[in-house]
Amino acid sequence: MIAYDGSVKSARLLPILSFALFAVALGCKGGDTTTTGGETASATPAVPYANVQAVLTEKCAGCHGANGPKAGVSLVSYDALMKGGHDGPIVKAGDPAGSEIVQVMRGAQGHKMMPPNGPPASEAQIKTIEDWIKAGAKSS
Repeated sequence: MIAYDGSVKSARLLPILSFALFAVALGCKGGDTTTTGGETASATPAVPYANVQAVLTEKCAGCHGANGPKAGVSLVSYDALMKGGHDGPIVKAGDPAGSEIVQVMRGAQGHKMMPPNGPPASEAQIKTIEDWIKAGAKSS
């Protein structure tokens, strides 16, 4: 431990040591970030919403477009997606497994797989949605 003896040399060293300890403390905060859903988000890449919208337009807009969207779920914009449908929100930021949009894309227990007609979303497309949600479901 370094003792402070009141000398000029020590007086100049104290702020430097304080900053160094602060910097070390910041670096030691841990590598994982836990989301509200209890999942670790440290390795989640930032996924731009434009990539998410491209998947939704390709796979979902036929039934969940601007005109008469099924179950009230319009997937034509970020605001519409985050609003959800007649049964409430379908995205839980930070919690892909708890987000209904992922559950229906995967055909999870109790959910009809979407889209109902045509080929299902690929694993890469679903992962795009999951990574975006895991990273906080931001609009940009």
